[in-house]
Amino acid sequence: MNRIKITENRVVACFAAILLLLPVTAVAQHFDAHIAGRKVTLQECFDLAARQNLQMQAGKKSVERAQVMQGTAWELDKTEVSFSQNPATGGESDNGFTFTQSLDFPTVYASRRNQLKAETQAEKSRLNVVNQQLKAEIANTYYQMLYQSHRLQILLRIDSVLERYSKIAEMRYKAGESRQLEYLSADRKCNENRLEMADVKSEIERLQIDLMSQLNTQEPVKPAEENLSAIAAQNLSSYHYQQSADGIYQQDKLIALDKEIKAVKTGFAPSLSLSLRTQCVISSWNPYNIDRSRFAEGNFFGFEIGVGIPLFYGSTKAKVKAAQKDRELAEIEMRQEQTEKERDYRLCTKRLQAASNRLKYYEQNNQAHSAQISKLSAIEYENGEISYVEYVNAIEETIDVLMKHADAINEYNQAVIAIQRLTGMM
Repeated sequence: MNRIKITENRVVACFAAILLLLPVTAVAQHFDAHIAGRKVTLQECFDLAARQNLQMQAGKKSVERAQVMQGTAWELDKTEVSFSQNPATGGESDNGFTFTQSLDFPTVYASRRNQLKAETQAEKSRLNVVNQQLKAEIANTYYQMLYQSHRLQILLRIDSVLERYSKIAEMRYKAGESRQLEYLSADRKCNENRLEMADVKSEIERLQIDLMSQLNTQEPVKPAEENLSAIAAQNLSSYHYQQSADGIYQQDKLIALDKEIKAVKTGFAPSLSLSLRTQCVISSWNPYNIDRSRFAEGNFFGFEIGVGIPLFYGSTKAKVKAAQKDRELAEIEMRQEQTEKERDYRLCTKRLQAASNRLKYYEQNNQAHSAQISKLSAIEYENGEISYVEYVNAIEETIDVLMKHADAINEYNQAVIAIQRLTGMM
């Protein structure tokens, strides 16, 4: 039993070495594994999305709108201009132009401006949340494409071995050295592997479409990296919700609502009105022939100042209470989100730890196999040193090891991206 186990281990080790060293250009002659597209780095994807993604463009427009709205803080009522002429009074005060301007108490304008500035800042924070979320989605798709491309490379290398296995099994069957079952099994495994390659390529093309949609581009793109590798995780040991993009946005929303409450309370402040009158005697308009000689020295000015007292303020009180309820609701939502994000971070750290341990295991396992490459001799199926059952088992175990290593890298990368999204380190 020990001898059989040692033989199987050597077969798997050598098989893995052959697959790792085999050039891709020499395999899978009957399968087109090429993925068209311009190679781009992850940072180039981020830059392109910042310029072209529709969500980002909409967010920027919202910020611009909020900035424009700041100009409405000093909105004044329309200036009223009236002209009066009473021919019966000659040149009395009711003959002339009157300019009337109503305005709110000065504190109203200051409060309104502070509110609009706070809302602008909240829109900027919301844009940052959208940006972080978009980066996480792009990074996820980007590394998923790398992962699937790596799986395709493994299957391509496997295909060359299986094709050779199928040809040798066919020759041995025709030579009467083996049963038909051996040849049929080899041919079936070769065909199944190519079906798997087609599925993986289809998944890569689907991910490519997703990435193009996220970048809002019609040009096919693909990752610039040739090999799948683990993301360098840095500064992932702590999480502070208040310092994250989501926390900052929620805090800015609360500040904007506080400013809104203050602005609504200015409804209790009095309003002001100012009227300026000028005497205007029209010499050609004097149907009653009134003596206007006393106005010969010129026209005269007068003014009037009024104060509006809010005697009926029930509506304002209701508006203040409604604004306070909005603030309380936003605070509850922030606390709920904080609880969920802190829970997500704890889950992500556990996921990352598990993925890290799994990755270390497979990397150490691969290093152990690599160390044996120079010590182990090549065991070739066509020489008859092992049976086809042992050879098939070696193929399946090798595929399993390589695929699980790729899975471990992908799981680790996805865990890192999830934590980077929460901490705002994208």
